[in-house]
Amino acid sequence: MRAIILTAILLFAPLCLHATEPCMHMTEKQFTDDVLKNSSVVVYATVEDYSADAPGLLPKKWTKVKVLQTLKPEGPLDGQTLTIKDWQAKDYPLFAYDKGAYLLLFLKEQKGDFVLTNDAWKWCVPAVWNAKADKTAYRDFSVDEKDDGAWLPLDAIRDSINKQN
Repeated sequence: MRAIILTAILLFAPLCLHATEPCMHMTEKQFTDDVLKNSSVVVYATVEDYSADAPGLLPKKWTKVKVLQTLKPEGPLDGQTLTIKDWQAKDYPLFAYDKGAYLLLFLKEQKGDFVLTNDAWKWCVPAVWNAKADKTAYRDFSVDEKDDGAWLPLDAIRDSINKQN
């Protein structure tokens, strides 16, 4: 019995060494410097569609969102459908956003396409914030050690964005 347990431990130990580390939330300064200042577009949107899992070495991931409100720059994309390249809203285990889910997205333009400004798992994918139909979004950075976010109205987020520019 001990031999079986020891063998199992030796066989499965390497798999445990490659487990994903938990992400760390950015500070407000890190978020402002790394995400907000590098985002050309910030939108409150709903997920309309996303790519299927594509086999192959270079999968072509995308997500289509319907823009409900543009926070940066104000207004010009309202009502439009945007395609975000290299990101799939329903990509387990990192993303589980169903069609119709509300999000606040921080985007930049890259070669004529929109992409997430920062999609690093290490920083909890700071360019994607959960949002609700009541026009609130979950601020996903910490302002101090005891704070790991808060639900904020879009107007307050827009005001904060305008102060940074």
